[in-house]
Amino acid sequence: MTEERLPPCEITVISEEEGRTVLEFILREGRNRQIRKMCEAVGLTVARLKRISIGSIKLGMLQPGQYRELTENEIKRLLRTAGHSEEK
Repeated sequence: MTEERLPPCEITVISEEEGRTVLEFILREGRNRQIRKMCEAVGLTVARLKRISIGSIKLGMLQPGQYRELTENEIKRLLRTAGHSEEK
């Protein structure tokens, strides 16, 4: 099985302490278990993952399984990003 090459991601160290490092990953395109596989490849164990945004949409304090309505501005930004005009 050949591995598909994905666009590079940005990784930032948020905090470090004995036995624990908090990293922020910014993916341009994600695949199933991509972060876990990248960490495994360099000998890191993932204890917890938390998605903080999807594109320009910030999730805030949204809990797993919860959802919220998108604002009109969020919808417009998503449509612009996808290359759709705002006119109907």
